Amino acid sequence: MTLSCSSPVTLNEGDDVTCECRGEGGNPPADVTWYRDATKIGETKKKNNTLSLSNVDKRASGTYKCVAKSFTLMVQKSMEIIVYCKFKIV
Repeated sequence: MTLSCSSPVTLNEGDDVTCECRGEGGNPPADVTWYRDATKIGETKKKNNTLSLSNVDKRASGTYKCVAKSFTLMVQKSMEIIVYCKFKIV
């Protein structure tokens, strides 16, 4: 399994991020699913799945996990996303 983002991913509020998770090996090809904490994000896809977050805020901070599963394979990788807030000087 490969993950295109290295952990931790640090972002500023308002940034976008895209991370691809690719399940390699397994027969048939692995089903790939993203989770945030224990909650499934989006749909399960064959071979690879992309996590895309747009205009992030502090609530996007957390642990994201990609799970690749087939009859012969079960692998998971986690990454931390940290979002820094913009401070306004008044």
